[in-house]
Amino acid sequence: MKVTFHVDTDSDFVADLTLKNVKNLLRYSNDKDKEVTIVANGSAVRFFQKGTRYENELKELYNKGVKIYLCNASLEALNIKKYDVLEICEIVPSGVVKIVELQEKGYAYIKP
Repeated sequence: MKVTFHVDTDSDFVADLTLKNVKNLLRYSNDKDKEVTIVANGSAVRFFQKGTRYENELKELYNKGVKIYLCNASLEALNIKKYDVLEICEIVPSGVVKIVELQEKGYAYIKP
């Protein structure tokens, strides 16, 4: 099972729902070979900065194998420096391009 969760807004409701969905997928899926990613673009990249209330949850998910991709174009547009984001995140040139690449590799797309 390959799944990507897409977040593009800095709504706390959406962030909480996304994290809950990812945790539920990890907990309830019997697939031993799960590949789970989160792709953030737009204002959602703010949630992946050091010191946010999401930092510990994101690190826990990362330690469970969840890969996190952040859109560099969004970081630049919001003037967020790379050293201000969690080191567990991989910065990609474009979030939407990353989503397309993942879908081409068979990842299911979920947008909470």
